[in-house]
Amino acid sequence: MKPSQWYQPQQLIDLGGQRLYVHDVGDGPVLLCLHGLPGASWSWHKLMPHLDGFRVIAPDLLGFGHSDKPGDARYSVVAHSDRMEDLLKALDIRDFHVMGQGLGAMIGLELMARAEGREAEELDPRINPLSLFLINAPIFPELSEPPRAERWLASQFGELLKFVASRNLFWQYLNELSGPYSRPTPMEVKQLWQLLKRNEGRWILPAHARYHQELMKRSKRWVRALRETRRPLRLVAGPEDPVAGHRLEAAFRRALPDLRREMIGKLGHAPQFESADKLSPLLKAFHNTLRS
Repeated sequence: MKPSQWYQPQQLIDLGGQRLYVHDVGDGPVLLCLHGLPGASWSWHKLMPHLDGFRVIAPDLLGFGHSDKPGDARYSVVAHSDRMEDLLKALDIRDFHVMGQGLGAMIGLELMARAEGREAEELDPRINPLSLFLINAPIFPELSEPPRAERWLASQFGELLKFVASRNLFWQYLNELSGPYSRPTPMEVKQLWQLLKRNEGRWILPAHARYHQELMKRSKRWVRALRETRRPLRLVAGPEDPVAGHRLEAAFRRALPDLRREMIGKLGHAPQFESADKLSPLLKAFHNTLRS
């Protein structure tokens, strides 16, 4: 599906003066799909044929895709999580399932940690994640190796690099994130680049790349939430992902011995985009287990 088809009709929801595009389709239990960096809700389009039976809520996070991209906004995981809570409230949704990838997985973890904290204080959670299917959740920052482009953007030179960012540099960046046999086609690179720089999006690239600093501060909170939660949970990963792939496996086993991550072929950072056919059986098996 082309982006022009995905984004018709435009579905923009205003959250305190900031508009988010929301792809809202289907009937059934709500599945909140949270994309990663770089990406947009369109990153899920290859997986959509496998999501029958769900009401799929797939937003463009603020600063991505067709959502607003204000230069003075906060683009932290905490701020994105606040917006997701506001979005779900605006849509009158309390109970939902989460599928998050990369940055989206971090947001899913923060939403879960908040719900767990409210329940521990015997408060009724404002929103209730029923389950989490997390793809390439990068919760051990000391072992992650973000691509060079992200490291440069997050550094003191980030404000200069955004001026020279180009489609060719973006292509190199995507190749670093992808598996060796699932790299994006020239057309997909063009489509993702257009979504990223839409509405002057290139000028806020440094803000997106600073997630690694936030990860250093919050990883222990998310590991604790993973260890203590009783919510159904499934962790999967593309082993070739430099941010959350095989190099994190030993740390996962030490910190979370009761949780097993399943590796998906030779895929990288965005399995749902690289090979939806390899990801969908794991997702279906997980939700079939919940139903039974």
